[in-house]
Amino acid sequence: MPHPDLPPPGHEHLALHGWSGRWEEVARRLFAVPGDLVAAPYCALLLADPDRGDVLVIERDAPGASRTRNLGRSCPVPDELPGHLAELVIGGAPAAGTAAALAAAVGGLAGLGTTPAPPTARGAFGHPLRHYPEDGRLTAYVLAARRDGERYVPEGFARGPAREPGWELYTVTGLRRTAAGTLYGLPRETVRRENRLLFLRAEGAGEIHHFVRDPAAPASVTVRVTVLTAPASDGLLARCLAAVSRGDHPDERAAGVRAVLDGLGPWEVSGPSLAPISPRGLFGRPLDARGAERPATADTVGAAVLVY
Repeated sequence: MPHPDLPPPGHEHLALHGWSGRWEEVARRLFAVPGDLVAAPYCALLLADPDRGDVLVIERDAPGASRTRNLGRSCPVPDELPGHLAELVIGGAPAAGTAAALAAAVGGLAGLGTTPAPPTARGAFGHPLRHYPEDGRLTAYVLAARRDGERYVPEGFARGPAREPGWELYTVTGLRRTAAGTLYGLPRETVRRENRLLFLRAEGAGEIHHFVRDPAAPASVTVRVTVLTAPASDGLLARCLAAVSRGDHPDERAAGVRAVLDGLGPWEVSGPSLAPISPRGLFGRPLDARGAERPATADTVGAAVLVY
């Protein structure tokens, strides 16, 4: 019998995480990216500000290999690309297809040579960040894919920054316990934000959990839940991401997301109730409910959290 913490042979874990805000806030999140993503066979970094865009891909022959093959391109990052990648991740697309979609969207990648493998996220992402002014605003995404090995544990996010970015996205597909490991390891600051959207997708069906904190009652949270079937859930995460990306102020981002969510169908509302103090407390119940419905060890799920 296989070990319950190990995925089936050849199983893929695919993750896309993104942040937008002041340079320092985004850099702190990037440097805290879990080491197992940086050491994955495929890891891509997308950076963009109003004046510049860069894509860097780091490929290894095997997880933790001592040298990497680097590819990249300095170019504008298409506005629709991050949302498209996020939909591919939570939809369970294969890693090779997602990597090909990224390369095609930016017009191909050029070889940048072979170098010693960076041991940390700071080593992998520090040099590209130097091209962006530290007093400006920045958007960054990390796309990574790995196969086999131990389950994903995002130990690095716990270090977090002193200040939160304007918005954050954490996306993963894989075993249900893999998705849980990602969500439970998110920075504790995420549970204190005013709005958090949890997207769960499996076998073509989607669930959306909207956790809303009332600024007038910061110790309480209201939860709205709706269940969608394809095609209603297709493209929804991309539209929400586009809405927060266009908003320069928290109220603008919230209004944009509300416009996307309005009219989706009936919502089940519960609360206000005592707000959880950890990501596990916030996201544990939806994942536990899915586990009760499908307790198989190899059950796969796509999960995304959008915080704004």
